[in-house]
Amino acid sequence: MAERYKVFEELDHHGVHVVLKGYDMESQGYVTIKQLLTREEADDISEERMILFKSESERLTRLSHPNLILFHTIINNEHGICVITEMIEGTTIETLLLRGPVDLRDFLQIAILSLDAIDYAHQNEILHRALTSNNIKVWRNEDDRLEVSVLDLAYEHMTEAGQQSELDRRIDPVANLYLAPEQLTGKELGAYTDIYALGCIFYYCLSKKHPFEGTNHEDTIERHLEHRVVRLHELCPHLPSELCDWVMWLINDDKTCRPASAQEALDSLCLLNGIASDSLDDSLEEQDAAIESTVRESSGGPRWNKFLIIGGITVVLLAIGGFLFYNQEDWDIAFEKIVKQHLPSMRTESSL
Repeated sequence: MAERYKVFEELDHHGVHVVLKGYDMESQGYVTIKQLLTREEADDISEERMILFKSESERLTRLSHPNLILFHTIINNEHGICVITEMIEGTTIETLLLRGPVDLRDFLQIAILSLDAIDYAHQNEILHRALTSNNIKVWRNEDDRLEVSVLDLAYEHMTEAGQQSELDRRIDPVANLYLAPEQLTGKELGAYTDIYALGCIFYYCLSKKHPFEGTNHEDTIERHLEHRVVRLHELCPHLPSELCDWVMWLINDDKTCRPASAQEALDSLCLLNGIASDSLDDSLEEQDAAIESTVRESSGGPRWNKFLIIGGITVVLLAIGGFLFYNQEDWDIAFEKIVKQHLPSMRTESSL
């Protein structure tokens, strides 16, 4: 590693595991070097699993999305197993929220861009499995727009299946706040698992409260499994009730009652304001649509029925009451601005 990567400084430290800022002598760019396993821990990994690591790392290097961190390689040397990725400047959502909940404009940026990134990963058969407020970074560009980068896609390939949750907790102390019930019970994981974690992050962004945080680790796990959560609109009555229900949909304890894909979650968020994501290449003036949405309780949480799009009608049904920070006009302006800036360049189902 010393021949190609020059280490500058330590960025973070979790127990015996370190995160370093480095410089790639070949690509002549700064990189992040994350030690996932010490040499002793790596020696416990089976040879079969190590072969899988190499195969999966090749898949990760082929991923290319503006909101996913660029993965370089996995290194197995005298220091253990390290992941090399591009260096992303910015701040984590966890740090961003030290100033309080994000406003609606910034929330839409975070939700739209992170959902699109995760959907791209899922389309390439990569599950994240460890999404938290510490591995989504944000920063503002020259136009004062919030940009997003999703980090740490390689974690699911670093240990035997039974060791995954322990590794996540060790690398990211807040990981338990975002683990889906199926992760905690050892059941099959899928796109719905990442969607649950994103829902917990979105809830946190809007309220600065974790939906399932308990008094200790065990209490947090019980809250996930028993779905003990305060509905977001009760916690934040100033927010649009439809938006709050959308977030609650993502964190349903029943995985079959969550969105079937990140793309479906993104579509429904767009439909909340009458923008159909499968016609994003059209001008907003030509997108005449109306929305009917029904929320019903299922397994302790809401499930949205399919949206009905009525062509040629320009009435958008949103019953939101008064805002603490934004009224309906502000919501529409914010959403329209973000859609114009980002969504026209997004992938659609026909282009996947």
